[in-house]
Amino acid sequence: MKNILILMILLTSSIIVWGQSLCPPNGITTNPDAPTNDQNSSAKEIQADGLELGKITTIQQEKIEELFMHLIEMEKRLEKLKEESQALKSQIIKNFK
Repeated sequence: MKNILILMILLTSSIIVWGQSLCPPNGITTNPDAPTNDQNSSAKEIQADGLELGKITTIQQEKIEELFMHLIEMEKRLEKLKEESQALKSQIIKNFK
């Protein structure tokens, strides 16, 4: 059972590696820019101590929520940029008439 948990962690952890592909060719690599805190356990710690499935699920849910909030913010920024672009296009058209 412990091996299954470790495998699940390794498979799902590759999604949370910032700035790298979801499936790195040489396995999971670390990113020096990734935040470090209690939630980010090293592979060695997980192999030695294991990790509870409930904790994994909680961490993943928090990451999903963070990404969802980031997506909402990006959509707002995109809409604002579209409005600014349209305003600039209108000004250019007015100036050429």
